[in-house]
Amino acid sequence: MTTEAPVSASSKTRVPDHVLFQTMDGSAAILNLNTEYYFSLDPVGTDIWKALETSDSISETLGKVRQTYDVSAEELTRDVIDLVGQLRGAGLIEVSDA
Repeated sequence: MTTEAPVSASSKTRVPDHVLFQTMDGSAAILNLNTEYYFSLDPVGTDIWKALETSDSISETLGKVRQTYDVSAEELTRDVIDLVGQLRGAGLIEVSDA
């Protein structure tokens, strides 16, 4: 049994090739083609996903999202790490240590 490392601000993320992302009116759908698991994101989640796709680390993602939303660093960190954990659990994103 393998144990996944916890997600932290220093973690790196990568979207696997078998995952599709599509925006629709500000929201988004993510599909794992291997499992046919579907995940929907509201507009804030969509912005977080887009930042994850273009960032080298969750820390960089936090900086990008913080520029758009008036939220405390602690709340944003908690919310992004929670979302990344859900996405990883569904096989929609890969997480590695920095």
